[in-house]
Amino acid sequence: SLDLAIPGTPPSPIGAAYTPEEVFVVHDEVLLFSRTLKSIFRWNRQTREFGTTIVLSGFPEHVTYSSVNQKLYLSYTSGAIHQIDLTAANPVETPFVTLPSKPIVLVSAGEFVLTGEFQDNSKVLTTFSSAGGILSSAYPFDFPIQPVWNQQQSAFYFLRASSPTDLMKLEINADGT
Repeated sequence: SLDLAIPGTPPSPIGAAYTPEEVFVVHDEVLLFSRTLKSIFRWNRQTREFGTTIVLSGFPEHVTYSSVNQKLYLSYTSGAIHQIDLTAANPVETPFVTLPSKPIVLVSAGEFVLTGEFQDNSKVLTTFSSAGGILSSAYPFDFPIQPVWNQQQSAFYFLRASSPTDLMKLEINADGT
């Protein structure tokens, strides 16, 4: 189901004891993802003040940012992937896609979103369009460790999760395949 829980009152980042799991620089803002506080805190680099906190509907496992789509993507153990449109006046979580199982990997590649999960005892890497349509699936696939997207080469560079731990390259075509 793509229903979202109604987020609660946003916690204040001022004086809160937390360490952000992820940090993204988006134009004049620094976004600080706190899984434990179910929040994304927004620090304005110009005014040097916190903006409105984005309250999350749950405890996401992974978060990634697409500078092309200007969206954050969050994955949950239920298989739900949500998105947050950072161009909206009041950014909130909305449904993106639901996977059949828990995502192990969630990364953005330009306008595309890639997920890695276990399906039928196999590892699968699925590429989604910015609208949530499936563009490709690769079976079996070795999940990437610390993937880094290179826009100029349209490729991910990552460490392979299995032995030997090699540096790998995964190219993404213009159509997302």
